[in-house]
Amino acid sequence: MNTCRYKSFAIVQILCLLLLSTTVLAQGYAVKKIVIDAGHGGKDPGAIGSKCKEKDIALKVALLTGKYIEDNLDDVEVIYTRKKDVYPTLNERAELANKVKADLFISIHCNSVPSSKAYGTETLVLGTNRSKSNLRVEQQENSVITLEDNYEETYKGFDPNSDESYIIFNHIHNVYLEQSTTLATLVQEQYAKRVGRHDRKVQQACLWVLSETSMPAILTELGFISNPEEQRFLMSQQGQEYMASAIFRAIRDYKQIVESKQNLTQPKSQTAVQSSTNDQNSKSVENDTSTGLVYKLQILSSATILEANDPSIKGVEQVGYYKDGDWYKYTIGNSPNINDVINLKNKYKKKYKGSFVIAFLNGKRIPISEAKKILEANSK
Repeated sequence: MNTCRYKSFAIVQILCLLLLSTTVLAQGYAVKKIVIDAGHGGKDPGAIGSKCKEKDIALKVALLTGKYIEDNLDDVEVIYTRKKDVYPTLNERAELANKVKADLFISIHCNSVPSSKAYGTETLVLGTNRSKSNLRVEQQENSVITLEDNYEETYKGFDPNSDESYIIFNHIHNVYLEQSTTLATLVQEQYAKRVGRHDRKVQQACLWVLSETSMPAILTELGFISNPEEQRFLMSQQGQEYMASAIFRAIRDYKQIVESKQNLTQPKSQTAVQSSTNDQNSKSVENDTSTGLVYKLQILSSATILEANDPSIKGVEQVGYYKDGDWYKYTIGNSPNINDVINLKNKYKKKYKGSFVIAFLNGKRIPISEAKKILEANSK
C-alpha cells in the first residue's frame, strides 16, 4: 500500500470509528441494550390518585415491560434505573443510560390533572415545537428536581416552576428526534389499537431527563390516575400487563424496523418519519451547490425550516440543510477533508450531542461505503 492510499484508508477508518461511536440509525445499528426508567420513586410519589401513587404503577409496568423484553428478545439486555421504591435523581437516570451506552431509553409515568374528566395516553419526545398545554406536563415531570439538595447548582440554575427557564431548551438539539418519534408513534399505536386506550398522540416537550440522554428516548404517560376509570384500570394486574405488553410490542417493532433498514409508514395525520441514513432515498441538498466529494457534520433535524436567527443555529458558521422525507437535516461544515469535519465535531460536541459525519457527492448524499470507494480510487 503506497503512502497516499494508506492515508486515505486511515481517514476512512477514523470516519468509521466516528459513526460507530454514536447511536444514530446508521448501517449496522442494532437495539441491544435498553434502559427502562420507572418514573419517580422513594421520597417522590409523583402524581397521587385517590387510591394509588404514580411511582407504584410506573414501577410495576416498568418491571413487566422489562420481563417481556427479556423473555422474548434474547439478544437484548434490559437495565433498570430502579427495581424498587427508591429515588434516583433525573441526572442519575440519564447518566446511567449514557454510561451503559444504551440504544434506547424509555421512561414510564402516569398523568394527572385537577379535573377527573381527562383521559388517554400520550408519549413525549424531546423538542421545542410544543403546545402551551404541554407546559403543565413539563413542570409536573421536571418538578422532582426541587426535591434534591443544591438542585440550582446541579441543574445549572434551571427552575422547573419558571416559564422563563424553559428558554434554555431552545439550545438543546436532539439529533435523535426522528428515531424517538418513530418509537413513540409505535407505542401510541399499540395503546390505541391493541389496548383500546384513547390516543392523545405523540407530543414534544422540554423534559430534563430526555435532554440529557445520548440515545433515542421517550417518556410515556400510561393514563390519568386523576380519572377514576383509568386509575382503576392502571391499578389492575390486567391493565398493567396490557400496557407493559403494548410498550414491549412497540420496542419489538422498532427493533425490527431499524435493524432491517425499513422505513416506518405512519398514518397521514401524523408526522412521517424516515431513517436519517436511508442513503438510497436521500434527497438533494437544498441550499448547497457543492461539487465533488465533501463531508459535513449533521447536527440536528427539524420538521420545519429554521430561521437564520433561530437559537439552535444562530452564530454557527457554514450551516446548511438537506431534505430527507418530511425532515430538514441541518449540517455544518463543507470540506473534502474528513479531518476538518472531525475537528468540527470536537468543537461542537457539547452543543450538538450525537452529531455525526455524512458524505455528499455533487450535492447529493451518498453512502459512506461509496465515499470510501471514491477515496481509494483517487489514491491509486
